[in-house]
Amino acid sequence: MNAAATARQPKQSPDAGDAHQLPVDYDRPILIVYLCYRLGITALLWALSFTDSAIGQDYPQLFLGSALCYFSINALLLALVLRGWAPNRLALLLVVLSDIFLLQLIALASGPIDSGLGTLMVISVAAGAIFIRGALALVPPAIATLFLFAGVGARLFDEVARQNEIVASGWLGLSFFIASVAISYLARRMQQGEARALEEASSARKLEQLNQLIIARMQTGVMIVDAAGNVLACNRAAMRIVPEHIDPGKCSLADINSELANYHASVYKHFKSSEPAVSTRARFSTSVHADNNEFRLTWVSLDAENSDESLIFVEDLSKIVQQAQQLKLSSLGKLTASIAHEIRNPIGAASHAAQLLREASSGKDVELADMIVDHCNRCSKIISNIMDVSRGEPAREMLVDIADWLRRLVDRYQAENTVTVTLHCPDSVLTRFDPAHLEQVVRNLLDNAVNHASQGDAGKRAAIIVWLDDNCAIMDIYDTGSGVPADNIERLFEPFFTTGRSGSGLGLYICRELCTANQATLGYIAESNRLGAAALDDTFSPHCFRVRFAHPERQPLNLAGNAG
Repeated sequence: MNAAATARQPKQSPDAGDAHQLPVDYDRPILIVYLCYRLGITALLWALSFTDSAIGQDYPQLFLGSALCYFSINALLLALVLRGWAPNRLALLLVVLSDIFLLQLIALASGPIDSGLGTLMVISVAAGAIFIRGALALVPPAIATLFLFAGVGARLFDEVARQNEIVASGWLGLSFFIASVAISYLARRMQQGEARALEEASSARKLEQLNQLIIARMQTGVMIVDAAGNVLACNRAAMRIVPEHIDPGKCSLADINSELANYHASVYKHFKSSEPAVSTRARFSTSVHADNNEFRLTWVSLDAENSDESLIFVEDLSKIVQQAQQLKLSSLGKLTASIAHEIRNPIGAASHAAQLLREASSGKDVELADMIVDHCNRCSKIISNIMDVSRGEPAREMLVDIADWLRRLVDRYQAENTVTVTLHCPDSVLTRFDPAHLEQVVRNLLDNAVNHASQGDAGKRAAIIVWLDDNCAIMDIYDTGSGVPADNIERLFEPFFTTGRSGSGLGLYICRELCTANQATLGYIAESNRLGAAALDDTFSPHCFRVRFAHPERQPLNLAGNAG
């Protein structure tokens, strides 16, 4: 903020009686120029007094005293303003009136009409119209006119004035009022225009900040690329196609993918041609693989006539596939829930009958009855899990410090199981999640990590790494196993899919559904080289399950609040 902006105070329109208490609306540079002008006029009049001009000839002593006082006051005011003094409205009025009074004394000593010094008061009146607003702006021309007539009256009394000075003084006094009204009107219009300009500039800055925030938070990536393929700007979503060892702000399409750079060159040639880009936009799309996902890039010219820069939209196709998969799994979940509800009673009856049969049997028949009971219990557990997911009860979200929460959970989990869990986490990490859902998700993922961990010298081990990405918490859970085969990764979160003999195949599916209910995401990272993996030793595998939590400042969902 410059000095003029800091000196400008908010405009107010109070009663005249409160004028001495209110901040003034003036431009500091204009006040400095006005005071320098007054010093220059004083020096010029002083120099002219030593020539054959009429300056100071009628009353030399009055001229010298007035000029000396005028110069001293102006020098003092200029020094104060330069040192940061901001005069209020009453102070500015006194400055202008002192200017008018001393100029009138100098003009009286020289002859206000013959010397022409009376016209200098027009500048003072105009300055008063600029610095002073409202009814007070008419005070300087009124005082100047009174002083002018008083000076002419004094000269008439001393018999040194002519009769035509009265008429000339009247016209000069009228010019004071005309100048004051005109300058006040122009100053008011300029002030209104400046206020509108400042308001529009403020709105433009806010709109620009809003646009930047929206673009940064967009799920669709946006890149601006010049003719040579250099990336001029991109949002966070578009950075996913940029390799991690490359600075997104200093890279080109060739650094990302050579074929991408060649494709951009051909698109740029088309944009430079006469064919409209909009009508052939569908042709300018290609796909690239990055970050274990497939992305579709679409080119749009920023200017059809001068297409030196291009806009590229980056869409994550894996999210579209995931959404379609979620819809399919949701339909499958509803179907299986309906089936589970129908077979719950027969399973319960079979289990009860097997228990009665066991009591009445002996020998090998008891083993067969126990096998029937065990499998019925397993079926009942599967049915219970399906029913829990199908109910779709809304999450009871609350603000949770998962750093402190995880420390307590890890201590309990290690006490309940023969396993070592390593936790790397910042001191405090906030997110919104249902604590009951969070415990079920973390315990299930830890169970999965322990079940697939290799038995080393230190026993079975798991690790939890928590880090932040744009104020959103990321939780990675590592194990020491061999990982999921590439052919099974796409089916990993499908219900009833399992590679083990004892699992139901619903654990990961339920975890993902619970994360979705809390606006979080759960995924499997085959090769994790993100923050946190470096904190682990070589016994841990590079793969992990990753939970990406929502931003802690988002508003919690209240699906049940509209039920009624």
